[in-house]
Amino acid sequence: LMEKNNFHLLAKVIIAAKKGLDISRPVHLFGCGHPMVFALAAFLGCDLFDSSSYAKFAARDSLMFTWGTRSLDELEIIPSEFSAKPGIDINELKTMGKNERQKIIAKHNLIVSFTEIRRVKQAIHDGLLWELVENRLRNSPALMKVFEIIQSEINWISEFEPAYRYKTPIKTGLESNIRPIFTKSFKS
Repeated sequence: LMEKNNFHLLAKVIIAAKKGLDISRPVHLFGCGHPMVFALAAFLGCDLFDSSSYAKFAARDSLMFTWGTRSLDELEIIPSEFSAKPGIDINELKTMGKNERQKIIAKHNLIVSFTEIRRVKQAIHDGLLWELVENRLRNSPALMKVFEIIQSEINWISEFEPAYRYKTPIKTGLESNIRPIFTKSFKS
């Protein structure tokens, strides 16, 4: 599902699984290795995820980012998120030996992945996971379709919305209007 960018169906599958499981049991989403879906996986109730995507993508010269994947051939410059080998320029990376290049790209992919995991943890701590998920879903048309699933499952999702937040919720777009934190106060 993830390789084909079928995030809409992925969200449905996760929700169906969560509804059928004891809420106290941890859920492991096998093969969830792209940082652009980590926030969504956590939001839908996945506690663990793993993948070898960082290496698989590197083997085909693909760099992972929270906003998508780019082939090395598509890049004209090294994106600012690239910290696997400071000071390297794009031509140097493109012309180096395949094994060395794959190691550097794999390291980049891991750094991006671990950075996103820390960002998700901080968003959970801060009570801002909704906002992070909304921002991540806006990164691609395939991810935008997940808003439809969230809206159709909002009653179930709202069961897990905290009764209060110590940080002010932020509307990040029209899709924010479906959030329980904004709709509960209007229902009486």
